[in-house]
Amino acid sequence: MFARTYALRDDIRYSNTIDRLTALKDRRLVSEATIDDIVYSYNFLMKLRFRNQVHLAEKNLPLTNQLHYKTLPENEIYLLKKVLSSIRDYQNKVKTDFKITI
Repeated sequence: MFARTYALRDDIRYSNTIDRLTALKDRRLVSEATIDDIVYSYNFLMKLRFRNQVHLAEKNLPLTNQLHYKTLPENEIYLLKKVLSSIRDYQNKVKTDFKITI
């Protein structure tokens, strides 16, 4: 949501999330630290998602985006909690920048 929202505002016409984030960073529309954090979080979540889907496919189970965190090692559970807790900060940034009230 973050990348798409800012890309629409700033007329960035990439369809790939990482490309959108990179363009926002290159144009200095969002701070480098913010983009680096979001890219790291995005890549971490996609890694977990794809690894889980490979595991399901190997067992001939239907592919899903649901992840059972109890199957993760402790260091990944820690990172997952940290990544998920940062999402609210970015949602609040979008709300503030676009003057959204709920």
